[in-house]
Amino acid sequence: MPMVNASVIIADGSNTSSVDVVILGDVTPELRKYFTVVLEYVELLEIGVSSRPRLGSQSSVNVTIEDDDYVYGLFKVFAQGNRSQVVVNETGGLAVNLEFRRLGGATGAVSVMAIISPKSTARVNEDFQGSDVTLSFKPRERTKSLAISINSDNIPERDETIIVKLVNPTAGASVAQGTGNNVTIIIQANDVVAGYIGFSMLSQVVIVREGEMVHLKVVRTSPAAGMVTVDWLIQGQNVTKDFNETYGTVVFKEGQNSTYIRTRVIADNTSEIDEQFQVILRNPITSGISRTGAAEINPRMGTATVTVAASNEPHGVFEFQQSSRRVTVQESENIVELSVARLFGNIGTIRLHFTIINGSLHSLSSDERLAASGTDVVVNSTSILINNGWSVGAIPLSIVNDNLAELDEYFLVNITSVELVNTSARSINNETFTPPRLGQYLTSEVKIGKNDGPQGILVFSPPRVNVPEDIASFNLTVLRTQGTFGDIEVNYYIRRINIEESDFRLYGNLQMGGEGTLKFYVGERRQNITIFIHNDVIPEANEQFEVRLKSPRGGALLGLDYIAYVTVLVNDAGNGIFRFSDGSLGMTIDEPGSRHVGTTRASFTVVRENGTIGEVVLGWRIANVTASLDFKSLNGTVLFKDGEQRRSFIVETVVDTVPEKEERFLIVLSVLRGGGDLTSPSQAWLTFSENDEPYGELDFALPPQTLNIEETIGYAEIKVLRRKGTYGTITVNYHTISQTADSSVGPLMRFGVFQSFQTQNAQTWYSFSAYGKQYLLLGASNGSLRNDDVNIGSGLFYWQGVYTHITNITTNNPVQFESFDINGQYYIAVANHGSENNHEVDSTIYRMFENGTVLHFQDISTQGGSDVKFFRPQGSGDSYLIFANMKDNSGNTAVLSKVYKWVNGRFVEHGPGLNCRGASGLALFRVNNRNFLAISSYYDSVNRNYQSKSVTFEWRNDQFVLLSEITTNGATGVEYFMLDGDHILLFVNSRSSPGLYKWNAGTFVLHQDVPITNAKSVKEFLLNNE
Repeated sequence: MPMVNASVIIADGSNTSSVDVVILGDVTPELRKYFTVVLEYVELLEIGVSSRPRLGSQSSVNVTIEDDDYVYGLFKVFAQGNRSQVVVNETGGLAVNLEFRRLGGATGAVSVMAIISPKSTARVNEDFQGSDVTLSFKPRERTKSLAISINSDNIPERDETIIVKLVNPTAGASVAQGTGNNVTIIIQANDVVAGYIGFSMLSQVVIVREGEMVHLKVVRTSPAAGMVTVDWLIQGQNVTKDFNETYGTVVFKEGQNSTYIRTRVIADNTSEIDEQFQVILRNPITSGISRTGAAEINPRMGTATVTVAASNEPHGVFEFQQSSRRVTVQESENIVELSVARLFGNIGTIRLHFTIINGSLHSLSSDERLAASGTDVVVNSTSILINNGWSVGAIPLSIVNDNLAELDEYFLVNITSVELVNTSARSINNETFTPPRLGQYLTSEVKIGKNDGPQGILVFSPPRVNVPEDIASFNLTVLRTQGTFGDIEVNYYIRRINIEESDFRLYGNLQMGGEGTLKFYVGERRQNITIFIHNDVIPEANEQFEVRLKSPRGGALLGLDYIAYVTVLVNDAGNGIFRFSDGSLGMTIDEPGSRHVGTTRASFTVVRENGTIGEVVLGWRIANVTASLDFKSLNGTVLFKDGEQRRSFIVETVVDTVPEKEERFLIVLSVLRGGGDLTSPSQAWLTFSENDEPYGELDFALPPQTLNIEETIGYAEIKVLRRKGTYGTITVNYHTISQTADSSVGPLMRFGVFQSFQTQNAQTWYSFSAYGKQYLLLGASNGSLRNDDVNIGSGLFYWQGVYTHITNITTNNPVQFESFDINGQYYIAVANHGSENNHEVDSTIYRMFENGTVLHFQDISTQGGSDVKFFRPQGSGDSYLIFANMKDNSGNTAVLSKVYKWVNGRFVEHGPGLNCRGASGLALFRVNNRNFLAISSYYDSVNRNYQSKSVTFEWRNDQFVLLSEITTNGATGVEYFMLDGDHILLFVNSRSSPGLYKWNAGTFVLHQDVPITNAKSVKEFLLNNE
């Protein structure tokens, strides 16, 4: 608030008046402040009155300015990379780090709660480790971190979310609304939630006869999430001669657990021996579920055997099904079934005998073992029954799930014999009994995969360590839990949180970067990482760093506690906390010799608070890159001796002749040596007043001050010169003074040539503003020439009293430009029409920067682009671009114009497209808070007629919906404007009179034909406010 003295007048007959006080706004967080308004004296304005007024007892008032600009802090939370959403896999022990930031002010001790939102679909302690926590921030403390640990399980699950939300700020702090209010962690679908696909037990071996249908049941495990398609293929000799369909696809809908493959065996009159075929499932494709939870083929159930029966082997030949000859199981599966195929005949009930052997079909390597029957695998019986009519049997095995760390273990299952149980079947089915027999594949090798961390699970023990600064050194212990088979290695590295590299040390100087390696030999349980702490005298708060394990080798795994959190506790006194004094935060100086010289030197005072121990050298610098032309020195140092609390430094200007507007320069402090910290405000602003007439000096360009002309000349032109600076757009008034000549009064104006542009085949022009500056784009089919006569694309010009060429941008016969900004970043969209028979070209979006630089950003495929418009619906934060397409390479005008939406930093196609044949122009407008779009139609190639339908659309439910069609005749464009409160659309008909349409009762109706012909374009403008 500016300090002022002022007066107020109380009118005759009035008892009151007001004192107006202006409170100045800023963005600096500030505590509550006070000031007083005092009535100093009172006087009577009228003369001749003897009684004088006087001040009463209430002659002052106290005013309070409340806390502002989040003085106690504005809390936001982000995941890594400033993201509000992060996607992770269900990986046990995976830590998702969250950063909690205290923006705005940092006054006082505050706290905020981070809670797990009840809208989260993931379950605490089951899907992740985390809970509600209160985060306490000390004065000036800005950030804190928190990790959410992901749990792994064997339960199939869809995508699950963890929503961490900020609530309950205390001590005056606030929580951000919108972005930064919460973070969503998405755990992707896992554990084959879409299901394992395979043949049912009774469909794995099927016996059929010629002419019969084959029905194979395909099953999917629960929860059967999403839709799945699976291809199937029949393999075998002469397969196409035996089946009418040999391949196909089955479909599982959401939640569907079974379906059927159906094909027919072809009947013929050829004598054949028994034939055997394999039906294979392959190529599962999942829809509606993340890739991490997609469906898979069950390797033990993915093949079915179909036998086309002959007359021999009525009771069958028995052997292991192909998928059960070599099997890998996990200890957690508990019950495993081996499939036994009954080939050829399936008459009668068969008892099959088997035995379990401690052995393998290959030589064991050093990290493989034999399983022990009774310890690792158990069976309740050594025989099974395969019933009459069944073509497959299952040998059940119980895998013992223990907590022992074990390597890969193998055992064998041998089929030893088969026998017919119901011998009466012999007389029913065969006059001469043929017993069941054994086939070729009588041994199954089963591998129990390594489990329970046989090479070890590595963790820190303990995972959290607090140490004093004077401890000198200490050890972090890495513990190898579970198994100790083999030699293993693991890397480790340092992640500093708020500790300096100089405050601690590891062997190999890993505190400065890089990785160390720990090696565990066979049977070895623990290794240590030694850390040395540097004991200094600098006052420091708690300093933290992490030691993290990574890249285990030799089969080892990382446990949940793979991160050690180390805190060096608060210590020492202070070398001081430095800031600018309140009176040094904003100062103004002038250039020597300027017209309004005040002071040319500015003195900045730096205050030292907290401790004052030792000498500390601060550095100051002027941060702006242009400062070197304006100041004698751009940087310097300030020495604080032991015990000193205040020091000052001088910034001094230099003289030049360059016209300059008022400039602001940022003065930044830094600590060079001696310790100490900076606190806010550690930056100050220095304002350099405008000098050397930045907006120019104006004069007539008449050296003798006299211009002699003939009476017949009609008009006289007198040039006005602008010397010195050319900043901004200025106007100058002039008037004539009659001496011996007579003059008449009245508006007599004439447009004169102000500036010419060198160009070839100019197509269009477009003026716009960006970053507070005025620009002009001159579109040309062959380019706009620069000073070196090189023509590349269209020219971009900057206004500084005249238009000055900046650069050229690549275009292809441009017909329209559009500028717009998204989140403060400016862009230029170019509608490229292309050339004859080559209209299917890319239109282009360029990114524009504050210094006028233009860079290619994105290409948009168009078909004879004729116009482009930027669109942001009322009440919406979404941004859209609309490109009008006129025709394709063949001249067909029945092409769609397209709408594009800004999504994740790019424009993507939005909606079904806009139907208007030969679109030539666009007009966006708003009527009664409703958004509309008009598209003009130039030519209808389907009906070969210029008389075609132009269209209007209304924006509803995030897309344009057809409102009406208007018959036009070769319309080259459309313009919207308001006239006397009416909404007007003007369609520029080139083959008849342009039509003026007025909004009436929810649509546009013809109001007037404009009496001109062969119109090409139209522009609305004001002249003398008319």
